Amino acid sequence: MEEITINNWMSCYYKSSKLFASISIGMDYGRDAAMDHFITISDHDNKEVLQRKFSSLEEALVNINNDYSTWQFTDSTLPEKSNGCNDCIK
Repeated sequence: MEEITINNWMSCYYKSSKLFASISIGMDYGRDAAMDHFITISDHDNKEVLQRKFSSLEEALVNINNDYSTWQFTDSTLPEKSNGCNDCIK
């Protein structure tokens, strides 16, 4: 089973029929400009539904893989497959 790792987290995410889960980074200027990692759950219109903050990438990776790995793993660097055998991307 594929999962989000330290090597692919910027281009991979999990998606369901209505939502997708991804990791992003941000900064909290109130904490000496500390870098945080976020798991964001959004709908397919990119409307944020839920966001959780983590102090390390490793912690965010464990959580996203534990909570959302039953959803479809998606690598945004690969072309999407089309519907139908004659249209498959090779």
